[in-house]
Amino acid sequence: MTPREDGKTSLVALVFIGVMIGLAMVGGVVGLGLSAGLARTDTSPLMTARLAAAQRPPEPRLQIDPLADRAVRADTERLAVKGGPGRLPVDEAMRRLATEGWPQAEAKP
Repeated sequence: MTPREDGKTSLVALVFIGVMIGLAMVGGVVGLGLSAGLARTDTSPLMTARLAAAQRPPEPRLQIDPLADRAVRADTERLAVKGGPGRLPVDEAMRRLATEGWPQAEAKP
């Protein structure tokens, strides 16, 4: 090898090493900036079952007791299956609703 080729090789190696060091420094600065930004974000406490139960939707609450509503629906579906296909003319349904009212869920002891 001639001295000129050896100088080119060492110059290329120095430039490569300099670029790698520069990229590492930029990556470190960006990483520190992101970690500092994440540390400043608002971290609210996790939702617990007790907190979720304490929250109630605003008025009007159309579904006060979902389990009771589900029980009423299960009962009406069971009755519809027993009685056949479960089809009822609208006039008959309106008459029954006016005389009997909405079906109520059984109260749990």
